[in-house]
Amino acid sequence: MQTIPLTLTLNMNIKNPNEAVAFLNSLDYAIEINDLEFTNGKIDIPLQINPGETQTMPIHMSTDLKQLMNRYSQEKVSEVVNSFFGISAEKTQVKVNLWPKVLVGKTPIKSPAAIPVIFTFGGKS
Repeated sequence: MQTIPLTLTLNMNIKNPNEAVAFLNSLDYAIEINDLEFTNGKIDIPLQINPGETQTMPIHMSTDLKQLMNRYSQEKVSEVVNSFFGISAEKTQVKVNLWPKVLVGKTPIKSPAAIPVIFTFGGKS
């Protein structure tokens, strides 16, 4: 079966507004682009953010466009990709659901609810 791979990196800025160091052991994520379930995965790189600081966390994501076309339609996937890359005049909405994991003792505990990060870009007036 032929695949059409697409690999992207989403750089997310994470700010620690607290007065104590914030630790993130790992996280699971799911990414939707214009309501299309694009990809999901996990990051197992620990992150330590000092009080009041911001760090950039890269999320390396990949998906198989052929599988997306089989699940949705070639037209829908084409619309999403064209808006994402600025080829069409449509705005792009990206929703990243994050489930952080923290260590309690030696046991990783996953957040019971997703933390949604939603942003919109592009579009021509």
